[in-house]
Amino acid sequence: MFAHSYGSSDEAYIESLAGMTAGGGRNWWDAYRDTLPSGLLDLAELEHHATTIRTALIAHIPGLFQTVDYARLIFRQSIPKLSPPEIEYRVSHRIKRQGILYRDNPTLYTAIIHEAPLRMRFGSSNVTREQLEHIVEMSERDNVTVLVIPYEAGIFPGAGQTVLYAEGPVPQLDTVQLDAGPLPCDALACTPSYGPYNTTPSHPHSWRSRRPPRHSGHEPHFPVLETRAPCPSGARPGTIRRDHRRPREGELS
Repeated sequence: MFAHSYGSSDEAYIESLAGMTAGGGRNWWDAYRDTLPSGLLDLAELEHHATTIRTALIAHIPGLFQTVDYARLIFRQSIPKLSPPEIEYRVSHRIKRQGILYRDNPTLYTAIIHEAPLRMRFGSSNVTREQLEHIVEMSERDNVTVLVIPYEAGIFPGAGQTVLYAEGPVPQLDTVQLDAGPLPCDALACTPSYGPYNTTPSHPHSWRSRRPPRHSGHEPHFPVLETRAPCPSGARPGTIRRDHRRPREGELS
């Protein structure tokens, strides 16, 4: 009746919206409603309903890959400083978000990571080693692809932003989320600009290896994303969303 009132006749779109509200019960992120910013709850809901997610990060390991110890260190560096309970709430929330990669119908996830956070030491050597080993383990999952932007790639589009592209059940529900930088145009017009994040580059360095190769020693080897080669376009009309509350460092990763 609601869709009819607004003149909508797209059955797939209507069914997708209805499916997102089916049950009417509480979701796991609702338990954090009184303790975390609304933007973090929206992020969990966005990821939960997405069929495919692509992220590009420069300074941190993606939140969907972070270990408990790595995430805790990230939140301890927040400005303004978080209290110990606030840190633990955020760590718990971040780890629960990762459930979308393990569920019966897991979300397809492509993580584009700059080489910098892979080489930075966070906390002890054990924390860093466990984090890198976890990324390698996650890359072996059939629903996960890991791509790395090397230092020598230099400047590239979107270098100053953390970008999340969530593909919904139908094209109208596709969403681009930024945690930095202005939006120069309206949502529908802007979405095609994020085409590189809506496609997985089909070149020899796209990595889906069951047994990832390693360099000499114990440093894991990651695939290289050739950012200077043209990425195929194909972004579809959808939604661009920006958290207008200035996020804490690493909060939306």
